[in-house]
Amino acid sequence: MEKTKIRVELISTSDPYTNLTKGALGTKVMEYIDPWGYRTIVVQWDNGSNLSLIEGSGDSWREITEVVDNV
Repeated sequence: MEKTKIRVELISTSDPYTNLTKGALGTKVMEYIDPWGYRTIVVQWDNGSNLSLIEGSGDSWREITEVVDNV
């Protein structure tokens, strides 16, 4: 059985204080709908950042499915 994880590539963000730039990579930890109805992606970024991405807020990203191992 294949085990997968979702990787995230940042396209852009509206956060002016982040050190993340276009092309930054991370691993999707979880996803939820916030109280205002927006999809929020929690990402563990490879550079240690903890910025979450919010759909509809000016953030954009690409999700990439990676096979971790074959069991």
